[in-house]
Amino acid sequence: MELNISDKIIVILGGTGALGSGVAKVLINSNATVIVTYSREKSFNDLKEKLGNPDKLYGVQTNVLDEESVQKLVDKTIDLFGKVDVLVNHLTHKH
Repeated sequence: MELNISDKIIVILGGTGALGSGVAKVLINSNATVIVTYSREKSFNDLKEKLGNPDKLYGVQTNVLDEESVQKLVDKTIDLFGKVDVLVNHLTHKH
């Protein structure tokens, strides 16, 4: 079965780590637009650099434990793209 994710809007919660960035890369290479959440701006900047600053990568600083922060993620995504097609939940917690 082949999935066509070309031109889909995909949000990755926790997309700047090793696995999340790999998922983002595959999705972007499949012509999807990817929005990743991050807690530290440096993490997102490092991801952009690692992936070659793709035009289809966006980041939103988000604290998923804070309802207002999550609402800002939703609002920004809807304002920019009008929809979310896929949500990938790849959150981790460091102790």
